[in-house]
Amino acid sequence: MNGKSLKEFYIGDYAGDSDNSLNLAIANFCPNIRKLSTGFKNNELKTLKLVFNCCQFLETINIWCGGEFFNEKEALEAILYYSNKNTCELVLYHLYNTRSKLLPEELESILSIWKNRVPIKPLSLMIVKYDANSLDTNDINMKIIRKYIKLGVIKKFKVGRTSDDEGEDEEEDEEEDQGDGDEPLDTFYSDEDWE
Repeated sequence: MNGKSLKEFYIGDYAGDSDNSLNLAIANFCPNIRKLSTGFKNNELKTLKLVFNCCQFLETINIWCGGEFFNEKEALEAILYYSNKNTCELVLYHLYNTRSKLLPEELESILSIWKNRVPIKPLSLMIVKYDANSLDTNDINMKIIRKYIKLGVIKKFKVGRTSDDEGEDEEEDEEEDQGDGDEPLDTFYSDEDWE
């Protein structure tokens, strides 16, 4: 058996594992992969570029953030600048006690560039955090997220303790009073929530 038939691959979903040689093997032998969950350390951007370049069908990538791994800005910029036209879902797994360093102007810049991608595929962004302080804890960042959901650039934004964590039902979210858009987001939001 070879990697050509492999569609999904998950490495260290709960431990923040990273294996650069395995990531290189995925890039070289798994061209048809659609979903990948792995870690890329700060010095492994070349490997991530290779994965995006060689895995042209990759739609979803789950990567670790914090510590020795990319921070939020590096992860978002990597998917923005190096992902292929099919990649449209990013799950950021935050290590414990990670502190967000993503400034609102950086988030705005990243999303405005994503808006101009050709072809445009709305981005699904999920944040998995435990005790981490991620981009969703900054009120200005959340206003920017809301703006790009309304513009159709972000299809889905979700924050949870696992990537499968659905939090409240989508219907319950729709019943909540969205007010003036300044209240904090809870767990799951899509473009329908602000129509």
